[in-house]
Amino acid sequence: MGVILPAVDGRGATLAVATATELLVWDKGALHPEGTPFASASNPLAVAAYSDGKAAVVTVDGLLHRPGQQDLDLAALVTHEAGPSTTIVAAEFGDRHLFLLTDSGAVFRLLAASGSRALAPVVPAGSVMGEGALRLSRDASLVAHVSRAGVEVIRVDDGAILLRTTTKAGLPFSDVDFADDSRSVVLISSIGTITSLPINADGNIDAPLVPPRSLTESERLAFNIGDD
Repeated sequence: MGVILPAVDGRGATLAVATATELLVWDKGALHPEGTPFASASNPLAVAAYSDGKAAVVTVDGLLHRPGQQDLDLAALVTHEAGPSTTIVAAEFGDRHLFLLTDSGAVFRLLAASGSRALAPVVPAGSVMGEGALRLSRDASLVAHVSRAGVEVIRVDDGAILLRTTTKAGLPFSDVDFADDSRSVVLISSIGTITSLPINADGNIDAPLVPPRSLTESERLAFNIGDD
């Protein structure tokens, strides 16, 4: 079954839905969407909707699709910057920005609205695990990477890793998000534990796990965590 990804702009004016075969865009409450089919089927990695009625999607085959514009071959740009056989494994749109994660653990940035064909490196290969997902702060000044190994928070301007936390007792994080003021992150584990950490932490830290409910004895033993 193909992947379906939705996105709504911050004002609620534009809805975009990406499937494996097309990008559908509803602008300002339209009953019927404008559809842009893909030349070849490929599941979406990330989709964005903008208040001016525009939308964009990155697909697994490494293409950036923008209705009314020529597709941009991100895969070719990545291999030019990072070497052959490098692939895009995750993508995340910000406010007119696009961030890409490669299987070599590098993060790149593209100014999505400019028509630019140049990628700017955020962190080089090996900086993070080459899997997982990217999440952006509200102002796109910070990017968080979450994987089965842990979470890193990276400052976009200079690539500094401001926070790195590893999983505890083999319990991976499933997602991460920024607080509104971008001073802390909220980590969500695979069993629903929620942890808030300040971004100004120094170096590698172990994230305390806060269970969403009282744990059974077997859960406490399995994950080496308690109720306090």
